Amino acid sequence: MTTSTSTVGVAVAREGVVVASSVERTDRGHAEALTPALASVFSRAGCSAGDLDRIVVDVGPGRFTGMRVGLAAVRTLAHVTGVGVVPVTSLAALAVAAGQVDGLAVVDARRNEVFVLGLSGTTPTDPLVATPAEAAALVGPGSVVLGDGADRYEDLFAAAGAEVLQGFDPDPTVLATWLPTADARPGVEVVPHYVRDPDVQINFKVRS
Repeated sequence: MTTSTSTVGVAVAREGVVVASSVERTDRGHAEALTPALASVFSRAGCSAGDLDRIVVDVGPGRFTGMRVGLAAVRTLAHVTGVGVVPVTSLAALAVAAGQVDGLAVVDARRNEVFVLGLSGTTPTDPLVATPAEAAALVGPGSVVLGDGADRYEDLFAAAGAEVLQGFDPDPTVLATWLPTADARPGVEVVPHYVRDPDVQINFKVRS
């Protein structure tokens, strides 16, 4: 399941093969789109939540509301079914979809910032937050850049000589066939991967 970007995506795999999936692009309304997507995918896959043996979820970084919507759904499913959850970052999912290429996975962080991860083991190897100009300074001719952050700031990355692959978002079919089962954990232990602080926080220092 992925909800951290403009994509609301759900997929079910059986023995490593995706049997049903749903992908909807929406700037808002992740909560409204997710439940029908789950119902549709379960129906077409001929299964129910009780048949799941593992849930893989995109935990961000990305849109704060979208991440929370996805995690709330996953925690509910995990609680009801008792299955483990594998958290995967949106940037790691993009890197796997890109394959063995050099460059950057870039997710739009709003506020004139992006979340960045190197593809195929290149720098940076851990997610970080940067301005679009700082991210563009990390690439050059021969580099590949993808993700909704690359789409939004295409001119900057193209000016640096990078090839911008348009329309890449974390892919639910990639998540559905994710292999590291050892990373599965109880749903209550899965938390959003924010990278930076949430936009809205309670200021306990000034509250009585």
